[in-house]
Amino acid sequence: MEIGDPVRDIGFLAWENHLSWMEKMEGKRWKQLLTKERRIWNSIARQPQILRLHKQMLQEFRTTISPFQNLGMQTIGGGAIYVTLIRGGTYSWCWAWEPKKTRKASTILSDGSHVWFISESPKERYRNALVCEDREGRVLWKKDAVGEDFTVLRGRCYYINVDFPFDTNSACSCDAFTGKKVQKIFQENDTERFIGYIKAIDQTLFLISATWKESRLFRIYDTGNVRRVLADTRGQHVLDVNNFFIIGQGQGQGQGQQKSAEYRAHGPVIETWGLPSADHYPTWCNIQTGHLLTMSDGEQTLWYCEPHKRPERLYSIIAGDFDVSPWTTEEPQIRQFFVVRDPTQPPRVLIAVGRHASVFFPAKVPAHLKAPLSLIARRHTAISADGTSVSYLLVHQSTSPPTKLLGYVYGAYGSETLVSWPYAGWAPLLTRGWAIAYAFVRGGGDRGIQWMEAGQRANHIRTIEDFEAVVRSAQKSLKIAPERTAVYGRSAGGLIVGATTVRNPDGRLMGATYTEVPFVDALRSQTNPELPLTQSGWTEYGNPLKSAVDFEALMSISPINAMPADGVPGVFVLCRTGLLDLQVLPFEPFKWITRLRGDAAPPADKLLAFEEDETHVYGPENGMPSRALDLAILDSWAENRLPRSALKKSQ
Repeated sequence: MEIGDPVRDIGFLAWENHLSWMEKMEGKRWKQLLTKERRIWNSIARQPQILRLHKQMLQEFRTTISPFQNLGMQTIGGGAIYVTLIRGGTYSWCWAWEPKKTRKASTILSDGSHVWFISESPKERYRNALVCEDREGRVLWKKDAVGEDFTVLRGRCYYINVDFPFDTNSACSCDAFTGKKVQKIFQENDTERFIGYIKAIDQTLFLISATWKESRLFRIYDTGNVRRVLADTRGQHVLDVNNFFIIGQGQGQGQGQQKSAEYRAHGPVIETWGLPSADHYPTWCNIQTGHLLTMSDGEQTLWYCEPHKRPERLYSIIAGDFDVSPWTTEEPQIRQFFVVRDPTQPPRVLIAVGRHASVFFPAKVPAHLKAPLSLIARRHTAISADGTSVSYLLVHQSTSPPTKLLGYVYGAYGSETLVSWPYAGWAPLLTRGWAIAYAFVRGGGDRGIQWMEAGQRANHIRTIEDFEAVVRSAQKSLKIAPERTAVYGRSAGGLIVGATTVRNPDGRLMGATYTEVPFVDALRSQTNPELPLTQSGWTEYGNPLKSAVDFEALMSISPINAMPADGVPGVFVLCRTGLLDLQVLPFEPFKWITRLRGDAAPPADKLLAFEEDETHVYGPENGMPSRALDLAILDSWAENRLPRSALKKSQ
């Protein structure tokens, strides 16, 4: 389909979009739009009181986050390489004998004499390169346009080719030390699927081909042959060549203990284990050490399991992250390394050996962050429109009752709600009397497969209703009014807050919406298969090109299509995007902001910020300053301190 064509004809229906000219993101008219939006943004962002608050908040971010930038240095390659997890899921690494010569990588492996790592091209975003170097720093070979998922096994390097920018299409291998003798292992022609590797703890290799609903598992043999395994299952967690957690296949038959209807243990070892109760869903396991991670309505727990005995709970967090060392299968050892982030304590390292777990905090934790009760987190329940109970987590300072509320949601692709350590993203609000309500809505991955499916395709309306119910419940619990309530979601979460905004245009649910790179032109984008992520998103959102039911369901929640004729006059909106974003194309938020204003709304009630050289996730140079500025504006709105003259100024 022609991008920018005002008429979208899908056979059984055609319609016109008068803002379609924005989709080309070029030409004089587009440049004029950028200039206009930057002028509106600056009318607020450059106000003296906003600049002062921005400076304060930026300093708070730096003093809060910097001590936790580098958590838990590990060694790989038999001690030859030091690796440290840094922000954004990337690693800083160096050879042990060159500790000052550090570099960044998103994935890294080493055998002690060589290092293989994924590096993003500094000149071309979204294009990764797989590099092999020796211990002298000489580049032995390099392959461009690959995915971040690769592994090295028995002298072969296995990697994924990517059609720019996101479509994984073929699994290949090459000689790990020369880059030669390339062999194509697997070709995936279904554009709705994505592929990747799973290396099991016993050094067997598997390939997974998946959608957002199910996965197919294949074993890769040393000969390069590929054979499907567990063909009658819809999802699998691989432990070793014989042991799996099988996802979504009815009740298990293991050793007299209760198993979840969503998963069962399969294999001669795992079937003998004592496992947690049915509401604990497995997310990671090391069969050699007996350690198991589970998720239960946002709560994460590390267990020690062994045959024919009850599992032992080693460590739990009410919500947040257990980041597992990615080198567990590369260099098996009895010691398991985790980085733990949850709402009530600063990030820390957890090391588990058998049934014992020890926690280590960074040495230089600021005094104001050491108190474990600096933040409190309590679980609550809201009742959605169809009567379903929806959990949410209220997080706020313990020193005084909160007076402002931020509702947080993602709720898509079966992804867990990103609670993490809230100070990292929201410190300036939390210290100024805000509470955050993290909504564990249907469609997310906080309760397992059935909970995810209950918010997919035509059921996405349930996700939005769940979020609205959470916001109302949190307001009632904290006695906070809508005019001091804001909602937040980024990317797919932007669809939910975008739909919530247009469903509540008068401000009776919330007074403000804050969103980053929001997926708000969903119907238009999901009917254009030429866009980067459209086809892989059909499993999640339905295919409106083929199904009238999917079309109608998506049209009813797509924020631009569900927009009232006069826009959303009762809600202050702050939106941010990057002009190099290829995951949610930046024309979407530009269209949305234009529609939100309607004919009468003052332009500066709806703010759109953008950086010309940023993608879906801002880099460190712009990320923290931009977030601090956004929060300065948001808090000023809540305190009714935004300059009214600027808000009412017309263009």
